[in-house]
Amino acid sequence: MTNRKNLILIVAIIIILISSVFLLFKNKWQIKKIVLNNSQTSQNSTNNQITEKPTLIEEKKIEKITLPKADTLEQTKTIIEDWIKNQPTYKFDGQNLTLKQAIELVNNSYRLLYNFETKNSGYGNRLKQKNEKITTPHLIEITTQDNRVLYALIDGRWDEVEQKMIR
Repeated sequence: MTNRKNLILIVAIIIILISSVFLLFKNKWQIKKIVLNNSQTSQNSTNNQITEKPTLIEEKKIEKITLPKADTLEQTKTIIEDWIKNQPTYKFDGQNLTLKQAIELVNNSYRLLYNFETKNSGYGNRLKQKNEKITTPHLIEITTQDNRVLYALIDGRWDEVEQKMIR
């Protein structure tokens, strides 16, 4: 019986050591947890607010967009607003950027929702495209973690980071 208890204790110690090593080197391996499964995230259409917390849907190695250091939600908002204004969709003809909601998910990880308008339809740099001249409202949802943009989705359809349609 004593040998069995010793074996269980040794296995438990090994599991704890392996878990500790994984957590220690997790950031060096650049594993990103992508949040926001839109089929499980509901929005209130009257005020564009998220009513559920995000769920983890995928882990994969990625290249992250690094932002200036921000220690608070207020600093993050300022940096993200500058980031949005310099992205192709907003930079092309965006206006009236307005924060709708900001949620702290975990330490130094945030989800921000902004409304804005463009003077033409479409997404990204539309300089060489034939565009309908119509004021178009947009909702951009951004997730940041440790001063990195992990996710930026406009209208649930356009990936602003990758500059491509996802639906």
